[in-house]
Amino acid sequence: MQISDLFDKVISNSKYEGNYAFEDLIEHMRVSQKSGLAIAEEGTKNTIVVFVRGEPEGATLIEESGVLFGNKALYLLKHDEIFKLFLTEDVFSESLAARCRVHDKIHFKKRLSEDLPIIGGSNSSLGKLCIIIKREGTLQSGMRVTIRKGRQVLASDITATDGKVCFKLQNGTYDCVVVDRTHNLHRFMLDFRERFGETVIDLGGA
Repeated sequence: MQISDLFDKVISNSKYEGNYAFEDLIEHMRVSQKSGLAIAEEGTKNTIVVFVRGEPEGATLIEESGVLFGNKALYLLKHDEIFKLFLTEDVFSESLAARCRVHDKIHFKKRLSEDLPIIGGSNSSLGKLCIIIKREGTLQSGMRVTIRKGRQVLASDITATDGKVCFKLQNGTYDCVVVDRTHNLHRFMLDFRERFGETVIDLGGA
């Protein structure tokens, strides 16, 4: 059975609890100590968080390009999603969590003010950064490129046929996460200090 079909089956036999913003969801489940699935739908992308007795234990990202599990599923979490919560029996949540276990719980912690990007500033500090993704010198299309500041996702896009994505950003230092077509994660640090910048990232061999 496909993992998406399994989630659908569990949800169809679950009790709908309500809609929650991400941080409200984490707090609600912590207090209630219940088990369940929370799903955020954004176009064709579904992010699912699995709770076991109030604790977020698993996560899955399902989109047209494929499926990500565990920590990988949370790298693209924006923290502003609205989740639909469905309560389940403990045994069902435990079974699902075992398939998509999250080992790094930092993604579920409340964001600190120092992790948030500086909004505004002078026009001179705003620029355009273009990133070109290659693998052993060959341009790579269909790669998901995400720009993060601390734990917050600022922008995300998919490379075109020329292997390029571009973002408007305040000058500063950012984390860049690249998810390739085999769903492997590649993380880089970018230091952007210009009005226009272009950088090439080579993912190396397969």
